[in-house]
Amino acid sequence: MIVPAGGEVRVHDLVLTAIEVREEQYDHKPGHGDVLAATLHVRAAGSPAPSSQDMAGQSDALVRVRSDAGAEGTMWRHFRFVVTGGDRNAIVLAVTPVSTAGSLGGTSLKLAADQGTGTAAGLAFTVLEVVEKFLNDGNTMMRVRLHVRRAGTPAPPADEMLKQQDSLVTLTSDPGSDTATWNGFRIDYLGGWRTEVELRIVPPAK
Repeated sequence: MIVPAGGEVRVHDLVLTAIEVREEQYDHKPGHGDVLAATLHVRAAGSPAPSSQDMAGQSDALVRVRSDAGAEGTMWRHFRFVVTGGDRNAIVLAVTPVSTAGSLGGTSLKLAADQGTGTAAGLAFTVLEVVEKFLNDGNTMMRVRLHVRRAGTPAPPADEMLKQQDSLVTLTSDPGSDTATWNGFRIDYLGGWRTEVELRIVPPAK
């Protein structure tokens, strides 16, 4: 699928708009090829297109992709975006739906970002912090801090939760730090951004 710089394309009931497409030069790093990077605005097909200025301000609808991300690409909600080619005039993408949590043997859970609580797979979660960090390269990263406990365990006050280091789990939207383990459970951060935290919980193998 080819998305021209400044253009839009429909795929999987989504409409992608390439707000920015750029080539990053790495001539100063031997063995490091040039990198193609793009910022995409994603909306549901059929929804009205906001102005370019409004698109740039909707951080929860922005996907930043890079050719050096490899086959892992960039995750946004339940879709994977992989750069397969292009140049500064257009970017070539593969956009694929990601298998649901159930097919992976896990349980999905959505929590409100403002001290949301919920249970899944025998665990109880409380959202303690959701922070959007702006990086030097212009990208953003979400960081989420959770209090985790066995389901049915009374939730302590928030200030006590912060003191219970063994029950705290921190995840980010960056590949590599978007997964953590707690007492044998795998906890994956799937997204949600400012208003929501979406997780996948996979219990220990039996």
